[in-house]
Amino acid sequence: MENRRALPAFESVGRTVQTPRRQYCALWLLSVLAATCLGVTIFFAFNCSLEYHLSQKLTFEKPERSITFLNIMSHISMFVLAELVSSVFEKIRWALASSQIGTSALTFLVLGRATNLLGVLNLLLSRKLNVSAFWFGDGARIWGGQR
Repeated sequence: MENRRALPAFESVGRTVQTPRRQYCALWLLSVLAATCLGVTIFFAFNCSLEYHLSQKLTFEKPERSITFLNIMSHISMFVLAELVSSVFEKIRWALASSQIGTSALTFLVLGRATNLLGVLNLLLSRKLNVSAFWFGDGARIWGGQR
């Protein structure tokens, strides 16, 4: 009798699924941030390389400061790009896993954040895998090879 009373309480607990717009909001913001960082870095580097600068406000009097700023901006840009690529692979991984046909465990592991570069190389270069089926059987595995 007590089990029947407890059952409706478990059924009412749940989490609603967010809309795709809400799910990808952080990814879009990260994309805009990456594009902005890259744009600023590229324009600053281009502006500093010219004999007559397009914008005097984006140059420093000492070349050491320009190099330091360019170094910092390139590191920030690469960090944001790495996070963007990792987030996109994570979305692809879960989209493939939750689709009707699903995905293989190998693809799921290769696209995951928890698998580091050595783990990906180990999975890609394993002798137990059928290499032709690995590269041509599932397109998502090629994405893992690009990591």
